[in-house]
Amino acid sequence: MKATVIAMGLTLFSFFDIPVFWPILLVYFVTLLALTMRNQIAHMIKYRYVPFSWGKAKYAGKGKKPAVDRPLSSEPRFNPANVK
Repeated sequence: MKATVIAMGLTLFSFFDIPVFWPILLVYFVTLLALTMRNQIAHMIKYRYVPFSWGKAKYAGKGKKPAVDRPLSSEPRFNPANVK
């Protein structure tokens, strides 16, 4: 609450309207991101987590083909015309 009141008060005076160079904001953002994500990034490196699909191995099983769209049983699929 206190910070909100101070921030609202500072917006009323043009003396506090300071121009900011955008590369400084970018470096600040990247620094904060790195500091806050430090534990998550360390965990991902420790367990070799790759968040992109191009770096992951794909396993289809031992001699199995990919599943196709077919009914699970030998019964015919549902047909609304057969409903009484």
